[in-house]
Amino acid sequence: MSLNDSVNTDLIIRTALCGALAMWLTAILSYVFKRSRTGLLFMLTGWLCVVALLVFLWINLGRPPMRTMGETKLWFACFLPVIAAILHFKFPQRAVTILILFLACVMCVKDILSPEAFDQTMRPALRSPWFIPHVVVYMVSYSCLALSGLIALWNLVTAFFKNEEIEPSKGTILFNLVQIGFPLMTMGMLFGAFWAKEAWTNYWSWDPKETWALITWGAYAIYIHVYWRMQKSVKLQMFILVLATIALLITWFGVSMLPSAAQSIHTYSK
Repeated sequence: MSLNDSVNTDLIIRTALCGALAMWLTAILSYVFKRSRTGLLFMLTGWLCVVALLVFLWINLGRPPMRTMGETKLWFACFLPVIAAILHFKFPQRAVTILILFLACVMCVKDILSPEAFDQTMRPALRSPWFIPHVVVYMVSYSCLALSGLIALWNLVTAFFKNEEIEPSKGTILFNLVQIGFPLMTMGMLFGAFWAKEAWTNYWSWDPKETWALITWGAYAIYIHVYWRMQKSVKLQMFILVLATIALLITWFGVSMLPSAAQSIHTYSK
């Protein structure tokens, strides 16, 4: 890729991300002022900006745009509005939709402020039929689970300052999100194991990324157990869900900052 091509690609990426950010911020304002239909329109328009960017990158790079942290954040931001649109019709709560859009805006801002070098190289380990389903399934899972944790934190903080109990119905919404995200996370781990066997001859190597993925999986499993066994303890459920989401964020972002990550087989951006 030439320097001019690189500059043009960077400009297109920033333009698409700024467009999505503008649409989603407008959608947030629309929901704040109770213009839900207008908000839904702007939310979907922003989603189309991200989808168009992913298609452009896939064609321009000649590979799936799933290798770097910035590329996975694009997929994360892509799936968030889809979930928000589904919740818009099933659980029409403006606060939930606003939180989802806020998270999507954060992903856009991070990619705008910290652009990565997009190149066409593809490490041999990534040239596997398990690569795309592994990343896509995980990003859908992370979208649902991160949202559940964010909403749980919002409910806990709101209940604390208002000195009131949390309605069980709010816990049900979060459990519905986990019901989608947890099985997908399990599938993602299985796809990852098959991929690891093909790329490195072992299904599991106790790499830091794999270890934290297992910790995260266990945390959500504990949440599901508590939800079924202690249905009246809504605050406890949400507290565990927040801790599980912290583990998810460590798995996704934090592991790469550990000293052991230098030798990790899951470091692809170097």
